[in-house]
Amino acid sequence: MRFKVSLLGLLLFVSMVPAALAAENIQLDFNGKLAETSAKPVNKDGSVYVPIRVVEEIEGLTISSWDNATKSLTIAQSGTDAALTLKVGEKTAQKGSQTIGMSQPAQVINNRVMVPLRFVAEAFDADVAWNPDSKTVYVAKTTEQQKKSLHSGDLTAARLAALNLPRISSLPDLDFSGDSLGTWSIYFPEGEYKSFFSISNQVISYYRITDNAAQLIWEAALALDAKQSKESTFYAKGIFKEQGTRPEIKTNLVFYDISTHAGQAQYGRIHTDGTVEQLGTKEMNNLDELFPIEEENAGVSPLRLEGTSGVK
Repeated sequence: MRFKVSLLGLLLFVSMVPAALAAENIQLDFNGKLAETSAKPVNKDGSVYVPIRVVEEIEGLTISSWDNATKSLTIAQSGTDAALTLKVGEKTAQKGSQTIGMSQPAQVINNRVMVPLRFVAEAFDADVAWNPDSKTVYVAKTTEQQKKSLHSGDLTAARLAALNLPRISSLPDLDFSGDSLGTWSIYFPEGEYKSFFSISNQVISYYRITDNAAQLIWEAALALDAKQSKESTFYAKGIFKEQGTRPEIKTNLVFYDISTHAGQAQYGRIHTDGTVEQLGTKEMNNLDELFPIEEENAGVSPLRLEGTSGVK
């Protein structure tokens, strides 16, 4: 439901405020989709401000009201009683009976009422990441059904949910374009879904999973003579360019090598000493056909894949 306000009252209010700031070319990514806005976002005092309607791009959120007398707006979350009330110029917000402090208040900027995007998103438990290289704000918030799949207790369903989460990143662009080989590889810690590696076009990416997003932690380019070797992929041979913190591997990995041309996936296990154990081949045309690896030990202890202190 779109909010209904006194348009005349809102216009009269903002016309009395002379604030003017240069808008930046900031991109807004909501669950993997770039949003178009009626006014450009503004980076002010370390916060990215957006027009109030933009918050409706966040999964499940709507602007339910604007009160011109008190200069306040209320944001509601569908399917719940959760509502957040902000007042222009005040550094506190109200969510139910809870008063929440704000580092920056809602403001009138360039004759528009604008709100700090990170504060609003995080107030409704969304994940937010700022990428200074691309000047992109990533906002990720999944549905309750997606969260149920992630925590279902079914390892394959949880992995599929993890792979389908929105991707967010604070890392600079790797600035590398590799060869397309018609294959895509996925690697999970054995018995786990809380992180994964993905290899495509000679680029290896490592993601950690939250309830809302797959966050890019590390990314690297692979040398041409190393792209077919799983040992070189995970033990640094052939890596010649990287961004972020390279993870240290402390458990076996299971893998799916997916061929889009053949419509099948080879699968197996990589041991911590680099030994590759090929387990078989099954039909697989897309991610929705992800299958359980019967030989996998699903009873291993929780995540043992940790970040090192720095990139080696």
